[in-house]
Amino acid sequence: MKELKQYLEANKSRFLDELLELLRIPSVSADPKYKGDVRRMAEATA
Repeated sequence: MKELKQYLEANKSRFLDELLELLRIPSVSADPKYKGDVRRMAEATA
């Protein structure tokens, strides 16, 4: 468990950057104009 905590702490900044990048993708929409963004989010999280 200690190793996991160290890993998470050492990579916290990277994890946060990746999360913020994903949150910028407008991916929750029934509007067809966001179809590409929805697909991009699906690919990024697959």
